Formats: sequence, structure tokens, C-alpha cells
Amino acid sequence: MNEREMQELLWKYPRELVKEEFRPFRWEMVGEVGRADLVFEDPNSNLIIVEVKHGRLPRGAISQLRDYYGIVKNEFPDKAIELMAVANDIPRERKLACDRDNIEHREISEVAFRKVATAKGYSFLSEKSPIPSPMKVSCQTINLSKGK
Repeated sequence: MNEREMQELLWKYPRELVKEEFRPFRWEMVGEVGRADLVFEDPNSNLIIVEVKHGRLPRGAISQLRDYYGIVKNEFPDKAIELMAVANDIPRERKLACDRDNIEHREISEVAFRKVATAKGYSFLSEKSPIPSPMKVSCQTINLSKGK
């Protein structure tokens, strides 16, 4: 499973993964400072920017979310915007930093993503074996007779 596949699953099945009634709003909003992974809309029409990380939530993810707030707010100045970090593992210190900055954080294990994938018939393309290509054989003529 890779980060892109986590994003796809969350995009298609937010209720199953984050336990929220989110509607997909925009995939990868791009601005001068980067690209927000996913933007959802909640039942109150608030926008939720979600940064998805495979594995442990890295040091810069919280700063990224703040930048992405600017991207979305620039395009939708009248909308209320919330931030959410999703990762398989979020260290306690980063959870505290998220809390301080009013950033929702959701720790969702790979097992949970796999359960949703199995239930929905989703295949992880990153884990499929590539089809082996036929070997290329180079033919070369070798002269075994000794010239006199």
C-alpha cells in the first residue's frame, strides 16, 4: 500500500475510515506553496483539508496543512475551513501540536485501510507483481575455426 492508494480509499470511503459524513469536494488543490491532498465538504458546508501520510506523520505535515489552508482560503474566502492530518502512526508530540493548532488528527492503521479495501473490492496496484517481459536474447556468431 502506498500513500496514493490511501488517498484513493479515503476519497471514496471517508465514512468508513474517518467516521465522518464527508463529501468529496476537490482532489489535489494546487497553489504556489504546494498541493493539498484532499478537500472534503462536511454536512454544514465547511471545507476540510486532509493531508494523508503513509506510515508516521512526518515533522513538516503540520506546516504543510497551514500552507494548504491558504490555498483553499484564497479560492473560497467565504467558506469555513478545517484541517485534518491522517497517518498510520501519529507520535504523541505531533498530536499535541495538532491540538494546539486546532488540526484534527486521525491515526488509521494499514489494517483498517486493508479491511475497507477488502470489503469494497479495492486492489492495491502497488502490491501486484509486474508481468515479466520476455527475455531478450542476443545472438552473436562466433567463429571457432582458426585461420591459417
